[in-house]
Amino acid sequence: MQLPPDEVAARIKAARELRRMSQQELTKRLAGAGLPVRLAGQLERGKAPLQMAAQLALARILGVPERWFTDPLEDILDDVGDPPPGNSETELLHLAPPRRPRRLRE
Repeated sequence: MQLPPDEVAARIKAARELRRMSQQELTKRLAGAGLPVRLAGQLERGKAPLQMAAQLALARILGVPERWFTDPLEDILDDVGDPPPGNSETELLHLAPPRRPRRLRE
């Protein structure tokens, strides 16, 4: 299934912010995975399609299920149960263990 680009963009940004990761750090980590440097910004603005390589890299880097970028939240929740109580759909990120952002040396 393909989600609208603006929803994919919102999910990428929500996952990144929940992990307290800057867009610059995400860019560096995506580049380290062999993806274009401009990709993080383009994806967060909904200006680039999410290809499989980017989806897999983002899921690994952000610690979310691969389905986070493709499936309606209702479908994901049906498979895993309800997220912890609260107001934000980003609470779905409880599915993956939190990762501490690494500080990259300048």
